[in-house]
This record gives sequence, C-alpha cells and structure tokens, in this order.
Amino acid sequence: MDSGGIVQGVVVRLRSGGPNMTVESVDDQGKVHCVWFQAGKGRLECRAFVVAALECR
Repeated sequence: MDSGGIVQGVVVRLRSGGPNMTVESVDDQGKVHCVWFQAGKGRLECRAFVVAALECR
C-alpha cells in the first residue's frame, strides 16, 4: 500500500485543517495512526486516518 511518503515519525495534518500530528504507525490496511497533544484538553489524543485525508507538514 502506497502511503504517499507518510511514515512513522513524520508530522502530518488533515487536509481540511487541524492540529499537527505525529505518525505513530501505518498499518497493513493503509490506516495511519497519529498522536497529538490537545492543549485545551490537556491530554494526548490518538486516531487512525486514511492516507488520502492527510498531508505532510
């Protein structure tokens, strides 16, 4: 699966905007698992996104 240069440790952002996120991993299904700090909530967040929804920063 082509991850478009998105690999572990790269900083990405949703194409629609939002916080900078660090790629934690890319799974065999092409899902990109990201983590970021949500300052307003004071906690670390994590979610998986499809490659097409992300852009490298």
